[in-house]
Amino acid sequence: MNETKKTPAYKEPWFWAVMGPLLVVIVVSLSMAGVAIWVADDRVKDEYYKEGRMINKHFAEEELALAQAVRGSLEFDFTTAEVFAELDAETLPMELELSFSHPSSAEQDVTVVMQRIAEGRYRADLPALAQGRWYLIIGNRSESAEDRWRVTTEIDFRHTASAQFNAHL
Repeated sequence: MNETKKTPAYKEPWFWAVMGPLLVVIVVSLSMAGVAIWVADDRVKDEYYKEGRMINKHFAEEELALAQAVRGSLEFDFTTAEVFAELDAETLPMELELSFSHPSSAEQDVTVVMQRIAEGRYRADLPALAQGRWYLIIGNRSESAEDRWRVTTEIDFRHTASAQFNAHL
């Protein structure tokens, strides 16, 4: 009689030739799922449908800013933690709303209300901001939705402490 000694499957080369690629795929898939969960990106808003419907409202606000010839400048003073705005427009509001939007981290976004201190000049306390690039949205704080306008610009605090803005579509 010819007896063959049976060895466990994991000791055979064909087992690893078949199972090796499958195990690699499982490990890589689980690690990518972990990265996707723990390092979630917040660039896409949860209310994307609502934001998509609001785009028409933003266009109307930007068109109104263009009709009122809104333009001006922002000066940031980090030593006194203040921000100043010079505004030129057909009608000057009592307050401006300045929103700082970080390009990659929505948790850092902040909005300040700027009070008028002179004709066409506004001031607000500057919040603690990270150095780097920011998107800025400047708008009036009108109670009426049809009187609201807004303009946008951007700034990189590593290179400058001032920004110009003007109405555009």
